[in-house]
Amino acid sequence: MEDPVARVLEAAVDGDIAGSVRWAVEPDEHDGCLARFTEHVTVRRPALRRWMPLARPFFHLNHALAMRSGRLGLTAWAAQAR
Repeated sequence: MEDPVARVLEAAVDGDIAGSVRWAVEPDEHDGCLARFTEHVTVRRPALRRWMPLARPFFHLNHALAMRSGRLGLTAWAAQAR
């Protein structure tokens, strides 16, 4: 679902990992904006679920690196747009 007026973008994730992701952009108190990313996912594949206790730290690290990369990219893009 995309709602430009509400500044919300939502998507369903389906496959070995299923759930939803949501971006919401809100004004902040400094004349800028705040982008909130929310995800709710479930691992559906039995083999992945078995390995989750061992793999969880790697998934968390991968997610943190992806979010950091996205933040840096958005920051660079916003700086050029000014």
